[in-house]
Amino acid sequence: MSNNSLNGTIPQCLNEMQFLKVFDLSRNNLNGNISDKFSSNCSLQTLNLNGNHLEGEVPRSLANCTILEVLDLGNNQISDTFPCHLKNMSSLRVLVLRYNNFHGLITCPDDNSSWPPLQIVDLASNQFKGELPSRWLRTWEAMMVASDEFKVLVLEEDAHFELDHNILIPALCSYCTDDGCGRFPRRIPGLCQDTNADLFTSTTVDIFSQGINYRYAITTTIKGSERRLVKILSLFASIDFSCNKFEGQIPKVLGEFRALYALNLSHNYFIGLIPSSLGNLQHLESLDLSSNNLSGEIPQQLGDLNFLAVLNLSHNQLEGRIPSGRQLQTFSEDSFKDNKGLCGMPLKKNCSVPPSKDKHSDDGTRIDWNFLSIELGFVFGLGIVILPLMFCKRWRVWYCKHINGFLRRFFPRLN
Repeated sequence: MSNNSLNGTIPQCLNEMQFLKVFDLSRNNLNGNISDKFSSNCSLQTLNLNGNHLEGEVPRSLANCTILEVLDLGNNQISDTFPCHLKNMSSLRVLVLRYNNFHGLITCPDDNSSWPPLQIVDLASNQFKGELPSRWLRTWEAMMVASDEFKVLVLEEDAHFELDHNILIPALCSYCTDDGCGRFPRRIPGLCQDTNADLFTSTTVDIFSQGINYRYAITTTIKGSERRLVKILSLFASIDFSCNKFEGQIPKVLGEFRALYALNLSHNYFIGLIPSSLGNLQHLESLDLSSNNLSGEIPQQLGDLNFLAVLNLSHNQLEGRIPSGRQLQTFSEDSFKDNKGLCGMPLKKNCSVPPSKDKHSDDGTRIDWNFLSIELGFVFGLGIVILPLMFCKRWRVWYCKHINGFLRRFFPRLN
């Protein structure tokens, strides 16, 4: 019933249906609250209410749907805190809460049991705040598995994807090898050779990984554009925490999410250095850290991300030379703008050679030897005159005699 012009509230009877597996009312004009009457024997695997005008809170009874895999409440007017009451959903793979009025911290009691299979997390454009809890992020085990570690991937011939070409093609082509490729449509090998090939053209796809079958669609943002992912590859993972009030340092644990294809932390209040561990994300295609308070140099490791197609580090406080590599110099100047301390290609600002620091300087400041030599000369000369007068009686007598003679000669009246 998605993509219609349905209005009014969601009928309560739909929530109470025990054998309902897919509940998709996305892209309608529904309003009101989501009924808190989910059955204790709930069998839902997909709940998609994206793109309506729903209000209120996330129903507490939704926790009864313990086998839920997809929860998409994006683009509504829901006002609530982070749904910690859903943390025992051990099958949850997709969580989309973007463009709502969620607020507060995203930490939950006992963070050790929060959604290990999670692959797509979209919390963008809310009012979440605080630091990102590393302990909680470490529970997302599925994101730590790189795509080449999935043993079986079966696609029906003429499968259709509404998925960005730059993301889908490299993912599929990584499987086009003689060993462990599985059963593929005949046209995929040609696709791996032709990067301009069109996407598939028919209707059905089943994707199996470790015995799990995915059949669902969500709407999220990839590479700055809203995308509707009709079928989600088991090897696809993304995180979008943009446009919130998160603060503190970017957790280094994000560098362990080797399955990530997109990471967006823009428009927050993150500080400190860009973790060099992000260079471990060899499948990353989109990285947006813009509009934060990040400082320091850009890690050299980011220059080794071969698949990176979108990069935005603008509006920060980064400094130093932009690392040379196979990717970073291919981006436009806009990817690095409004970082006054950055220099080097592709920016027009050249990097000047910093002045060498004197090895005798303990505090790292430069010593002006010309000025210091004048001071030392004055002190040394004065010492030659004063010290003999203080410690040698014969020198004082000789000095006084000659000084008195000098004064009488030029000032006779002193006699």
